[in-house]
Amino acid sequence: PMRGATRRPVEQRVLLVGDAAGLVDPLSGDGMYEAFVSGRLATEATLELLGGGAASLEPYATQFAATFAPLETVSWRAKLAFERFPGLAFRLATMNLSWRLFQSVVRGDRKASDTHGLKGAPLRMLKALGT
Repeated sequence: PMRGATRRPVEQRVLLVGDAAGLVDPLSGDGMYEAFVSGRLATEATLELLGGGAASLEPYATQFAATFAPLETVSWRAKLAFERFPGLAFRLATMNLSWRLFQSVVRGDRKASDTHGLKGAPLRMLKALGT
């Protein structure tokens, strides 16, 4: 059900969102957050097309990639870290700093790729373990 690298979320006048677009988090198996966000992006692209501000739905593919690529990268690396070093990865993921960073990403206050500073240290370590 996960999106392959060559699978595009838009083809002519068809937009894929949520599970149909393969938006399943590789680490948790969750997809609700991604479904809601992709639905919002699809709505914005559709309204832009219908309002004459865009010639096609192609901007959806661009926004889709910009929004989900960082999340997918983090999740895949964290999944690999859990497979390789389960005890250490679990301790890093359950730290208070990790949980606060996760919450801020889901709320939209931070991007998954924004891992600088002390707050992002556990996530940077998880990503490094999964490389």
